Amino acid sequence: MKLIFLLLTVLFLTYSGRDPFLGFDFIYQKGKASWYGDDFQGKLMSNREPFDKEQNTVAHRRLPLGTEVCIINPANGKRVLAVVTDRGPYKKGRIIDLSENLAKELDLHYQGVGM
Repeated sequence: MKLIFLLLTVLFLTYSGRDPFLGFDFIYQKGKASWYGDDFQGKLMSNREPFDKEQNTVAHRRLPLGTEVCIINPANGKRVLAVVTDRGPYKKGRIIDLSENLAKELDLHYQGVGM
């Protein structure tokens, strides 16, 4: 299993490795995040399950479906755990799409995009 740490910042950086103390592989990314909600409610995601905006799910272009991720908003230090269930985002310059519930927990709901 891979635990992924994603920071919502403007810069984009990726590196990976193995944590010698915790014993799991990790990938670390920084970049913009956006969220999606009502327009996608009930539509099938890449994992063939219906999207639920109240669940802790994310869309990522390359991480395997089912991967657990930790997402941190560096602007306020809030962090959430989620599961990759879909592909995206498709807007250039963004690395992850969050469910509406996650956007609320990270205080990104009214912004639309986290930096």
